[in-house]
Amino acid sequence: MHLPAERAEEAKAAKKFLKTCTNVEEYAKYAYANDLPFSVCKPRDAANVDCGLEMDVIKDITVFFLDEYQRLFMYYVFRKQENGKYFCIGMMFWEFEDGKSGDDDDFKSWIYTFETNGNVKVTEREKDASEECIWTSKRPLNVANNWEDAPAFGDWEGLLKMKRWQPGEFDEVFKGEKLQIQNISKLKNSSNVVF
Repeated sequence: MHLPAERAEEAKAAKKFLKTCTNVEEYAKYAYANDLPFSVCKPRDAANVDCGLEMDVIKDITVFFLDEYQRLFMYYVFRKQENGKYFCIGMMFWEFEDGKSGDDDDFKSWIYTFETNGNVKVTEREKDASEECIWTSKRPLNVANNWEDAPAFGDWEGLLKMKRWQPGEFDEVFKGEKLQIQNISKLKNSSNVVF
């Protein structure tokens, strides 16, 4: 297990635990209790995964969503805050070419960066472009839906929730900017994303 040098003893204990545990759920419980990296998935059926989450070495939780082609089309990143809750600090989307199903068939991406005070930054990137468009919010976003309580192990539904904001909430915080909302709507339709 790779952990930063200052966590070498924890890594050694985790490797020892791995040798004695009997299944992956047992390890995931141990990892969650000890702030170690682990992953869980929410299967749609035996062959497909809809979404999942990963906890990393800096205690961020990344929640990822897969489309009908089993490719990553969106993810959220939650970071544990001083109050013990997790705050969604960012999300990223990809828009894919119509009729194509490959992982590399995306042509545009958006990165949203959220602050606890409601400030939002949006970065739009065209694939292979040398420049990107960046917008900053004109007024604070209601970030109540960015917050999630630290879940008990196995109670991931709050974190796995895709719909976090009400329709039009992003429009309001960027009024006066030339953010192309029609592109976000197109993305929602192509990837079945619901806001």
